[in-house]
Amino acid sequence: MFSDLVVLSKAQERVFSDLSEFVPLFHSPDGERYGVIEVNGHRETWSLDSTIFRNLLDFKFYQLYGNLMPMGEMNQIIRLLKAKAQFEAPEIPVFVRVAFYNGSIYIDLCNEKWEVIEITPNGWRVVQDSPVRFTRARGMLALPHPQKGGKLEDLRNLINAQDVNVWYSCLSWTIGSLNPKGPFPILNVEGGSGRAKTSAVRMIRHLVDPSIAPLRSAPNSVRDLMIASKDSWILAFDNLSKVPDWFSDALCRLATGGGFSTRKLFTDGEQFIINTTRPIVINGIEFLPAREDFIDRSLVITLPQIPNDKRMAMEDLWTDFEVARPRILGAFLDVISSCLLNLNKVELKSYPRMADFIRWVTASESIIGLSSGTFLKNYEDNRRSATQDSLERDKVASLLRTLLASRKSWRGTAMALLEELEKCESDPKRRGASWPKSASELSGRLKRAENNLLSVGIEIIFTREGGTGRRIIEITSKA
Repeated sequence: MFSDLVVLSKAQERVFSDLSEFVPLFHSPDGERYGVIEVNGHRETWSLDSTIFRNLLDFKFYQLYGNLMPMGEMNQIIRLLKAKAQFEAPEIPVFVRVAFYNGSIYIDLCNEKWEVIEITPNGWRVVQDSPVRFTRARGMLALPHPQKGGKLEDLRNLINAQDVNVWYSCLSWTIGSLNPKGPFPILNVEGGSGRAKTSAVRMIRHLVDPSIAPLRSAPNSVRDLMIASKDSWILAFDNLSKVPDWFSDALCRLATGGGFSTRKLFTDGEQFIINTTRPIVINGIEFLPAREDFIDRSLVITLPQIPNDKRMAMEDLWTDFEVARPRILGAFLDVISSCLLNLNKVELKSYPRMADFIRWVTASESIIGLSSGTFLKNYEDNRRSATQDSLERDKVASLLRTLLASRKSWRGTAMALLEELEKCESDPKRRGASWPKSASELSGRLKRAENNLLSVGIEIIFTREGGTGRRIIEITSKA
């Protein structure tokens, strides 16, 4: 039964013992196994499944014994290290780019020395030895060493955000993206061509979480989105023309915190679970058709057209950005330090959706020089405008408002309401392809739009009729 059992030789046992001593092990809460290897005077954290860990293990073996470990022995040693990491080593959380620990925020510079920025309520500094474990994915790029004396306005001049409301939205979103705890509103950058949308999104991401591929196309599945969130802090999607329902739901969970699960491989039954929160930015040509809960979690900005005499060559624009980036980053670090100092003093007059985000950015207003409540007002104005745009583009909501223009209330079944709305617009082509095909689909659309409609004075109540048990919709216009 045990004829194929692998027995370690005395030499292999010595190698395993030596490597275990030089490579501290741990596992993360999601079950991933990691090793910490000292390289050229600094420590690096890598998954035991990664190619880089195998290469570093080869290097450490060479340092200890002066030659390379045979491949078969390497595989056996890694299997043993994985078992030890899982069952004997401590559980330690790992982070991508940004982390909160013991009252401070840490940002991984992702440079060769594995330096991090430590932000406290008293300021910030670059340190060599991080108290938290950061993991890195292929494609992550290094941030520059931040410099003192920068101005936030230097970013404003580079991203076509001269409109004050656009600037406050971009500024608050970027400040929010450096809060490891979230939640994060989805920054939705829209407008036609010639507005430097893509450049603005690239720069904002490059300031916080640079990557070889800073912008992505829309993923094909929730699994693809999960993998992207595991490998990046900021997720940026370029040139979206639509947001399918599954993508909308997944982005909402990712922006406000939620779990995803799937099989590790398509051939096995083991669950791969991620419970995470990420800042998200998207851009598109026009207002993106999406579910109401997606719009309700978004900061929507429209960049203005750039006059021909104000345009710059792309190379010159990025040269200016790279020169200014260390100082701009330093200016944002000053702001984040102020957030840590002032957060517990913030008292909001009202608590909208994303209240934790609003508290965080409100804590920065004093150091920026803004009057108290500036970001809250900008956020609420943005929400009202986005809600109005969403309702105007939603044919169900638009025809419902038409129906209620001549009456103050309506009561009946979903099927009866569908028939009434179709009388308001008899041409199926004008109702559009997204028009509900059934009473149950109409009910779902109304439930998702319920809060947005209430904001314009239309109250919807779903109930059951006494005796018959029929599902009834009661609609009242308070406008």
